[in-house]
Amino acid sequence: MRSLGSEVVVDGAYIDFYRNAYLVEQDLPFAVYGSAPGWHEHDGKKFYVSQAGKTYLADSVLFEFDSPIESKYRTTPTGSISDYRENVIGLTKGNHGLTFQILLELASVLFPVRNGSIKAEGITVNVYGRSGKGKTLAMKLGASLWGDPDQLTESANATYTAIINSAVNSSGSAMRIDDLSAMPNLRGADFENLVYSIANGKAKGRSGQDGKNLPVTSFSTICLMTAEKTIADELWQKEKHRFKAGAEGRLIEQPFIEPEDLKGNRDIRAFASSLTSAMLSYNGVAGIEWLKHLAELGWGRIQAELKSYSERFECLMCDLYPDVMNAREGHKVRAHSLYGIIYAAGMMSTGITGYSPDEIFDAVRENMIKEMASNDVGHARDMAAAIELWDYLTGATGRMGAIAREGNKANLQRGGDESAGWLDMVESGNGDECRPVFYLNKRQLNNAAKEACGMSGGDMLSILTKYGYHEIPLDARGERDGTVQRRVRSGSATTNVRVIKISAPEEIGEI
Repeated sequence: MRSLGSEVVVDGAYIDFYRNAYLVEQDLPFAVYGSAPGWHEHDGKKFYVSQAGKTYLADSVLFEFDSPIESKYRTTPTGSISDYRENVIGLTKGNHGLTFQILLELASVLFPVRNGSIKAEGITVNVYGRSGKGKTLAMKLGASLWGDPDQLTESANATYTAIINSAVNSSGSAMRIDDLSAMPNLRGADFENLVYSIANGKAKGRSGQDGKNLPVTSFSTICLMTAEKTIADELWQKEKHRFKAGAEGRLIEQPFIEPEDLKGNRDIRAFASSLTSAMLSYNGVAGIEWLKHLAELGWGRIQAELKSYSERFECLMCDLYPDVMNAREGHKVRAHSLYGIIYAAGMMSTGITGYSPDEIFDAVRENMIKEMASNDVGHARDMAAAIELWDYLTGATGRMGAIAREGNKANLQRGGDESAGWLDMVESGNGDECRPVFYLNKRQLNNAAKEACGMSGGDMLSILTKYGYHEIPLDARGERDGTVQRRVRSGSATTNVRVIKISAPEEIGEI
């Protein structure tokens, strides 16, 4: 490779290997080395490198990978773009879920450069829905833009390192992981690390035998997954793992829109068979045409059209669906960005796909509405956590002491060791009925939250406050740490302690 150019760049560092006047005087291309495909920059010029090693937007650059890309990513295209458009894309029209998958794959090339840089933050998209309704078919459909769809889909039965290696090989486009249920021993913390790694574009740092940090390969990709339910629900039901807000914001849980227009086939299986046959006969050509089209546009026009179409889509959605667009404040920034880029990719590729502007808008709109309006898993999960903690405390009264208050009926029945907190029984306003009020110190809340829901006391306290189980005290210390001062009974003596007050709200919303 070094014999091809008078200048060699290794990961952005200029190295002058040649001082021979003959080579220097020749009008030879730059030889650039890199660790991953996707977008690169040298000497102020931005260009794209495909998984096959071909350079786009920079004819003067020859690129070589530091380590070879797996051969499955370098399949030979079959058929022409007209064949693909007629036989493959033709079957997706009228089906918003399948059209969306095509547009999402095209957008995966633009997503890393949406901010004008070449390594913008990645994102994970989980497409979930009922088994046997076309999720895997849709994923392979998207893969067919770039090559053999059977080769370009990763198995979920892989280690973290193997998945990150696939992300590096897929940099600048999409990585596809089919059927998360096949991932053995799926743990919340590990999956959360994966979501952060995809977003940050870097694997976990590691040290070598000499104690020095090993170099970390960077990448930028959209990680596409399929599952039968949301990842948040899967991990919550399995081990009560609750995603951090940062990880949840970098994960799009996309409900799958099942195919409705089966193009004359008797059922979804027959339709899937027809589409699969077409994909195997014609694949790999649309992705090449898309990269050629971007090269013809050039960096400046790519940025201009990407911004223009993205803003147009968001304006249309805000005008038509203001309630949906303003839902889920902490989540919508990345979601709006992703769907706007998908719409932009569709509009920029109409000459390749043959989709009309209305077909593009309808597909992106329907998928975005379903994700934003129908998939607010946070409320159901948090409400379930609050109720589970309440049930746990109700069942732990035998291990509670009593609040030292005249008329506290709990005094007559407490013989606990106070390890789980303290109990007060207050009038409910309904005859002689009383309702329990629990008081826990921070250690006790941590223990209860961990045993009931696998959460920290701090996270649980924020949920209890959100749903009315805990009111923030008005005094200065209470505003700071959420505690109130109470006198508690300890044997025959009473003591003042700072504790967290937990009481059931008047109404408990549905899960």
